[in-house]
Amino acid sequence: MLAKFKKQEDYEQFKKDKIVVVKFSATWCKACKKFNQNFINLRAKYPNIYYVDLDVDDYDYWEDTQDVNGVPTVKIFDNGELVKTTSNIDEIAAYVRWK
Repeated sequence: MLAKFKKQEDYEQFKKDKIVVVKFSATWCKACKKFNQNFINLRAKYPNIYYVDLDVDDYDYWEDTQDVNGVPTVKIFDNGELVKTTSNIDEIAAYVRWK
């Protein structure tokens, strides 16, 4: 499931009781466009996981975006706790495969 949010409060509440994979990207980022196809494939392969796609230019004031130093970056939250930050699609797949 791909979720979208307008308010940070809704996003924070959403992360609490599930595994959420959050992709931080930007429309101007060429690497993000390449990464996006892999991310779409991951969502299709593991549909029981929740996914969020945030553009760093649109959500730069959100707390989770503050420490994103490059794009694409993915953060994995398990019951609201950050468990992994990566841009490696294989690391993401390895984590969600067992959940």
